[in-house]
Amino acid sequence: MKIAIIVPYFGKMPNYFQLFLNSCASNKKFDWLIFSDDKAKYDYPENVHFIHMTFQECQEIVQTKFDFQIELRRPQKICDYKCAYGLIFEQFLQDYDWWGHCDLDQIFGDLKAFITDDMLRSYDKIGSLGHLTLYRNTLDNCKVFMSPLNGRSRYREVFESQKGCAFDEWLPDNINEIYINSGRPIMLENKGADVNSYYTQFSLTTFDLKKRKYIQSDIRNSIFMLEKGKLFQVYAGKNGLEKTEYPYVHLQKRKMKDIRSDFNAKDYYIIPNCFVDKTNNPGKLLLKSKKWKVLNYQYFKVKAQSLRYRLKSGDWTFSSVFKM
Repeated sequence: MKIAIIVPYFGKMPNYFQLFLNSCASNKKFDWLIFSDDKAKYDYPENVHFIHMTFQECQEIVQTKFDFQIELRRPQKICDYKCAYGLIFEQFLQDYDWWGHCDLDQIFGDLKAFITDDMLRSYDKIGSLGHLTLYRNTLDNCKVFMSPLNGRSRYREVFESQKGCAFDEWLPDNINEIYINSGRPIMLENKGADVNSYYTQFSLTTFDLKKRKYIQSDIRNSIFMLEKGKLFQVYAGKNGLEKTEYPYVHLQKRKMKDIRSDFNAKDYYIIPNCFVDKTNNPGKLLLKSKKWKVLNYQYFKVKAQSLRYRLKSGDWTFSSVFKM
């Protein structure tokens, strides 16, 4: 089955965007469609397609899909439209069986090991968070987001609001609740490594589907290893170093440094907040990262920028500004 992952992004790409692209290249079963106005030169692999688009052009495309005035004054608001990408970008998706969305602040491992053909045959939606979710590309499935929720046209409320509503994730009255009510076969479990943005150390957070809240992993210090296209979390276990494979790591709200001696190396380690050379002594890297048991100053920097944006637009609620 052909799968396209859609990423509209306006402004300067993250400083490790090339590493993102390199990790896409290892996943030849998937295509990425990048819509952006960034004119910087990158080495795009064959399965990543760059489509030049200004934010104004994106606004115009989105508006043509709806018979009411949508709200899309700033690029950050595009996140609320993620679940509608199948309709918004339908002209680019005619040859695909599935489409999805992801973020750019992540590095992929072996996606096909976690998104299997059996899953693609069985579900209409795979995943429940904004950093990677897939949807079956059929007309009726692409319009599920329009279904009423508790007697309300929730999608219209979101698309007419200036505020960021996290409609693609788990704030109240979201796309996941709409899919649950629809009775369609969905897989809500998220298998990616979602790094807690609040601390400099790499400690993972997971979304508890029963409690409907984020919880922090008991492993409070770890690093990541990309080796032969596979991604592993490395951490201290009871019997020495242990590792767990993940489909991707989400490095949200981190400005990572690339201090590798060979920028073309396909295998490397990821520590707070750097990409470093592959080593035969990962335990040493783990000890080095342990000293960063402090708050992540980049988190507060990004949140301060978010607060300024939201104050200008009137979206200054605590949950929208400080949600982790």
